[in-house]
Order: sequence, then C-alpha cells, then structure tokens
Amino acid sequence: MKLHSIETELEGAGGLGGRRGRVQAADQALAAARGAQAFAENEVAVQRAKLEAAEAALYGGTVRNPKELADLQHETEALRRHIATLDDRLLEAMLALESAETEQRQSTEALDAGEAGWEAARAQLERARSESTQQIERLEGEREATLAGVSAADLALYDSLRALHGGTAVAEVLDSSCGACGVAVAPSILQTVRSSPDLIRCRQCNRILYAG
Repeated sequence: MKLHSIETELEGAGGLGGRRGRVQAADQALAAARGAQAFAENEVAVQRAKLEAAEAALYGGTVRNPKELADLQHETEALRRHIATLDDRLLEAMLALESAETEQRQSTEALDAGEAGWEAARAQLERARSESTQQIERLEGEREATLAGVSAADLALYDSLRALHGGTAVAEVLDSSCGACGVAVAPSILQTVRSSPDLIRCRQCNRILYAG
C-alpha cells in the first residue's frame, strides 16, 4: 500500500466521523423527544386537575345556581374533549420517544462496533506506514549512493526522459521487448544491455533499457 493511501485512510479514521455525527443527532433527537413527552404529560396533568376541580364543584352540592351548574357542565365536557386530544398527543410523544431511543441505541451500537474495528485497522495501517516510511528512507539512501556513481550527462539524460515520459525513464526488457512500449529488442541489443556499462535506449520510445 502506498504511503499516501495509508495517510488518507488514517485521516479518514474508518469513517467514524459519520457514525459520530449520527450518534450526536440521535442524542439531540432523544433529548427533544423526552422534553416533548414531559411537556405533554404536564399538559394532561394540568387539564385533569382542572377537570377534577370542575367535577367537584358540579357534583359536590356547593353550587346550586342553575346557570352556574350549566356552565360547569359545559366546562367539564370541554375539558374532557381537550384531555382526549392531549392524550392523543401524549401517545404520539411516547411513540416518538420510543423511536428516538431505538435510534440512539442503534447508532451508539454502530459507533461502538466501528470504533472496535477501527482500532484493529489503525494498528495495521500504522505498522504499514512505519514499514513504508522505512522502505522509502532505504530506497532514498540507495538512490543517493547510486547517483554518486552516475555521470552528469547520464543523470541529465535520465531527468529529461522522466520529464518526457511522465516519470518513467527506464524500461525493463520483457520477452525480448521493451516493457514500456512493446517494441521488439534485437538479441544483439539485448546482449549489449546486459553487458555494457553504457546506457542503451529503446529505438521506439527512447527510454533507457535494462535487463531484469
């Protein structure tokens, strides 16, 4: 795995950001649902207290005036209808709270599972990063040591070919053909590639040939 890809995966943290965002949203929704249910319960309790007071006055015998009794009767009927509506709202709030609790639980479980999996993946990625970094350092050291023995002219040629061919200045001879462009390499040329210290180039793409 390339170092850049490893760094990208480490920065992505296994996609936990999305799961954490889901948990945060679920927590907020749960808090709102609890508040809504508490409000609905309080509304029902207040109206039931009013109904009890009205019924006590209506049936307690303390009120004797017919008009007042009629008003109390209308009030109790209105309160019962209103309480029925509030009970429906309370039921809706209870169902919403149950749904919010389910979402909060599921999102938390998903985050916990993701974090557990990420711990193992991160350990592997960090090992791979360390190995890749060491390999890069080793290869850079080898490159520096190799460049010390390369003439300025050959180095200039190498750099120009890299620029010309998108970073690939050298091609391996594979099955008697240039590994980059596929043109056939004559046996005599291949022998020269293997034995000569001079740089031998492909007649088609001009890359430097080497025999594996």
